[in-house]
Amino acid sequence: MTSLHLRLQTLAFAAGVAAMFVSVNVLVGWEANIMWLTNLSPRFITMKPLTAVCFLLSGASLSLLIRSSRSTPRSRVAQALALLVVFIGLATLVEFSTGVHWPVENLLFAGALHATGLPDPGRLSFASAIAFTLLGLALFFLDFETRRGVRPAQYFALCVSDIALLHLLAYLFDFEDLYRTFRGNSMAIHTAGLFLVLGLGAFVARPNRGDRKSTRLNSSH
Repeated sequence: MTSLHLRLQTLAFAAGVAAMFVSVNVLVGWEANIMWLTNLSPRFITMKPLTAVCFLLSGASLSLLIRSSRSTPRSRVAQALALLVVFIGLATLVEFSTGVHWPVENLLFAGALHATGLPDPGRLSFASAIAFTLLGLALFFLDFETRRGVRPAQYFALCVSDIALLHLLAYLFDFEDLYRTFRGNSMAIHTAGLFLVLGLGAFVARPNRGDRKSTRLNSSH
């Protein structure tokens, strides 16, 4: 593995650690009623507690995968965390598509959530549910490669980064129709930021592996 590969893996590990650090601080903000930890600014919406939990799981999964090889106990724990993220994302999508309500999402800091006056105050945003599903799949399949050398995790990770970038641009240009969906159920700005960080982190987590076709093309030039 070259020094560039090692640097990219270090960046991926740092992305996981950063996600865990931010998510823990958001949870502390909900517990201690420190609003600037949950929404960064009164102008912005808050990151939901369940969103912070999913980022904590995702960051831990990515960090463990960087520090472990394939089919080790540590990697299996990382994959289990990734599957839990996928489950939460899919469960939220089921809520949006069927109208069912899962009470579990409102258990964390229930008093603070209901004080916001929002419908379904603990529910992930629709875009966040999609992004967490894709991110969890990227982490779960991080070491999976087809016979042709295609790594699905890279495509999942890029989709997560694209979703994050669109929402960050929406905040930058104050385009509310993009980051506010389904009755004001929105993606927070630091949620979008963490999706971008983790999406890019998952993409570069295995820098010495990838599409063999592109590798052959690069080597022929």
